[in-house]
Amino acid sequence: MKPAHKNYEIARALSAAFEPLVDVCLELGITSPELESLLRSAFVQRAFEKLPPHHRTGRPPTTNKVSVATGVHRNEVSKIRTGGSAIARETMETKGRLYSKSARVLHGWSTDTRFTTSGGLPMDLPIERNKQRRSFEDLVDSMRLGTSRAPC
Repeated sequence: MKPAHKNYEIARALSAAFEPLVDVCLELGITSPELESLLRSAFVQRAFEKLPPHHRTGRPPTTNKVSVATGVHRNEVSKIRTGGSAIARETMETKGRLYSKSARVLHGWSTDTRFTTSGGLPMDLPIERNKQRRSFEDLVDSMRLGTSRAPC
């Protein structure tokens, strides 16, 4: 284990190294949970490559050993081990849908013709639902997962 002050310096260096990656993600619309899924998958895959084999049998590291080394739950380690990058992509998409309700609402507000003007701009919406015109409540309800109009 490295002394605490060295870990701090390493954490600062990693944080600085992440900045260009975060810039690219922001540019591409990749959210933090989506990036975390990709990072988790890469972490697990590299751990299987880099951790030493069992000292007596020579077998590759076990799922449990990789789980402990990476901090990723062993069930997820197993999924990543068997599914590779496809699992990361699936997890990334699922988390993006689950954690980004605000992104879904904003996307719907700017693209769903029920909530845009004839010029394609987001409508001014009253907050509360009323019978005379669409409202922000209608917009939020329409973007819930499982509704026929919610983006997937």
